[in-house]
Amino acid sequence: MNRYQHNARCLGFAFLCLLIVLFVKTACAIPGKLGWVDNPEGGICKGYFLDSFAGTDTLNFKHVPLHIHSEGAELTVHGISQLKGPITITQSSRKLLADRACLLTEDHQLKTVQLSGHVHYRQPGCWLDSDYLYWDLDKQSIYFGRSLFRISSSKQRWLWGTAVSGVRSMQGRLKLEDANLTTCPPEQTSWMIRASQVILNPKIGWGYAYHPRFYWHGVPLLYLPYVTFPLDKRRKTGLLFPTIGHLSDGGLHIVIPFYWNIAPNYDWLITPHFIKNRGIFLSNLFRYLTPHASGQAQFYFMFHDSLFQAFKADMSSQFALSQDIDKQQSLARLLNAHDYRLSFSIQHHLHWAPHWSFNADVNWVSDDYFYSDLPLKYNFGSPTYLLNQFTANFQDKFWKGVAQLQSYQTLHPINQNSVITPYQRLPHLHLAGELPLWKHRIYWQWMTEYDYFNRSSLFNTATETSIGSRWHIVTSLRIPYYGANGFIIPRITLDNAAYWLHNRLPGGGLDHINRLTPILDLDAGSSLERSIVYGKRTYLQTLEPRLFYLLIPKREREDVPLFDSYPLPLYLMNLFSLNHFSGPDRLTNTNRLTLSMTSRLFTQRSMYETLRASVGYLILFRPLNICTTSECKLMEEIAQNGAPLVGEINYSINPNWHANISAAFYDEHYHLQHLTGDLNYHPAKNRLLRLRYDFIRNGNEWVLSGNPNEPSHYNISYITLSLRFPMTERLHFTGDFNYNADQHYSEQMSYGLQYDTCCWSLRGMIARKFSSLGLVHEPQYRYSYYLQLQLKGLTRAFS
Repeated sequence: MNRYQHNARCLGFAFLCLLIVLFVKTACAIPGKLGWVDNPEGGICKGYFLDSFAGTDTLNFKHVPLHIHSEGAELTVHGISQLKGPITITQSSRKLLADRACLLTEDHQLKTVQLSGHVHYRQPGCWLDSDYLYWDLDKQSIYFGRSLFRISSSKQRWLWGTAVSGVRSMQGRLKLEDANLTTCPPEQTSWMIRASQVILNPKIGWGYAYHPRFYWHGVPLLYLPYVTFPLDKRRKTGLLFPTIGHLSDGGLHIVIPFYWNIAPNYDWLITPHFIKNRGIFLSNLFRYLTPHASGQAQFYFMFHDSLFQAFKADMSSQFALSQDIDKQQSLARLLNAHDYRLSFSIQHHLHWAPHWSFNADVNWVSDDYFYSDLPLKYNFGSPTYLLNQFTANFQDKFWKGVAQLQSYQTLHPINQNSVITPYQRLPHLHLAGELPLWKHRIYWQWMTEYDYFNRSSLFNTATETSIGSRWHIVTSLRIPYYGANGFIIPRITLDNAAYWLHNRLPGGGLDHINRLTPILDLDAGSSLERSIVYGKRTYLQTLEPRLFYLLIPKREREDVPLFDSYPLPLYLMNLFSLNHFSGPDRLTNTNRLTLSMTSRLFTQRSMYETLRASVGYLILFRPLNICTTSECKLMEEIAQNGAPLVGEINYSINPNWHANISAAFYDEHYHLQHLTGDLNYHPAKNRLLRLRYDFIRNGNEWVLSGNPNEPSHYNISYITLSLRFPMTERLHFTGDFNYNADQHYSEQMSYGLQYDTCCWSLRGMIARKFSSLGLVHEPQYRYSYYLQLQLKGLTRAFS
């Protein structure tokens, strides 16, 4: 190596060291100039900005007095005055600091202020450091040169950057030339946007960037001709950040939402989905809110599904020779389905008068496989029954009326369990009232409802398909007595149900049926209190015994079809009802007594309920005699084997832990009829643990496939687990799991991780969703994988 080469290398190394020193000095200076304060305990940001939103921002400063303080001055009445620093200028909530200043005065009025040398400008929502600053007091505009700026709309939302030049108008609008901006902390600048021009308007809460280039840790990744972004919570039309994923049967899945802020009370989210193996899938969500109405309309559309045709051919080859009539009908529906896929859902609520309201809930899909095929947001599984209902409501002090049209679209996928199509109620009319009599000592209650039931016979032709009208009238008198420590409420009731039926199967019964049943019941209870001391705390404990006697003579007609009546689970509250069925098609004839005991534990100081335990027991004075159909299976077993024992416990271990359990047992061996257990841990917004178990014996009466001789065939048993917890300060885990314990397969599992920094977050999710049953009833699943990058402060349009 010669001398010149050695000197060149030394000079290059020295120049590199000088650049590093200058860069380190500049990088260290930026946080201080922006008012950044390091705080290792300050969460993921590890610091905060000083005075980011102090005082009140006054936009019109024209008539606000100006206060100037300097070390020296050369003043003139007309012309230019010189001030020597340090200089401090204050005007209301504005404050400027500089080394030098020139003041232009005309006609005894201060017109302009020009500052230079370490200029610092402070105002609520705006922080600016610049080489020089020109202040036009007439226009209330501020022009500045090369600068470092920060703006914020609240204590938590801020944006900072640099600019070659800029201007701030009287309205607070900031226009920057050749600007860099980010929402990252000054010491953790992960991403930066560089644009030829940036306009920041805190008044409307939005920013605009022209020819922006997106840099990630100094590496350019993306160029756009134009972009807008929010400065606060206000929403604005624009593209939201995309989501990229992969579907096991669809391939690459890209979601690019577009948000249209039509008006403050109207918006529309348009979301195109690109699914590699299926095509373009479009979802729309329109929301509205008026003084008297609110609601939303959701539409899904796919012009052509490439995989749907292949699915048709596959199912046709599998089930073409099936002897199952339901499978043949499902196959015919599948083959006749259109190539396009369409769905809509509309919910509307209208409150047009003090006592009147209207609700509409409309749902429809073009085929039975829409929800199981396409990537829609459902927690577990896919819906089987789509409700279509229009309801008009009236309610005043004494009367309540309902007029309703109710129908269902029932989905019959060929690769899932068959289900029975429910009855339609076209119409359902209901009127109920309660009037006080004789100085409010006697209350007369009256309820009448009319229903016309219809059901398509396309599926399940071997089942009862009777249709017709039902008129149900219930009238009662009750005489309540309330004392200091208890109550007694005797009541006598007349229950009348009349049917006019059509389409009866041979031997199915009469076309006209009338049932008139007197009912006598007595409800009595008491409440006792005492103070107890446990540990260092004093509690208030209650003891609440309750007695309920019910007498219903036999008036049952087994030839009445089951329109909307099914056995109720034996929960504690159902032991005090007049009927063990949900509707009047079946009426329990009984002579029974329900005994229960409830005890509550309250903290003495705050009266917070920490524990509630209840137990109920049913004493039958004569066996139940209801009906012999399969729907009455549970009631028959109770009648033959004994009365149920029901218990409930609700325990708040502390403000974060809550546990609930409810169970019912019956017959002499106390076999389990239902069990619900729920454990919740929720100490903070991002921390959650929920474990739930549900079991109902003979609760799934409408499943027609499988082996009916299996004891668990009609049981419902689910395990649900939800988790939300931080693994580290920045890494968060979320998981949901739902398992069908009787059918021995999981309905859905999803696991996700989110990594958060102060200015960006990365989300990833893996999900497995049940889609169908195979030829030997083995579960089939669809898998999906998603990844989303969110730049905080630039993706709040729909939050």
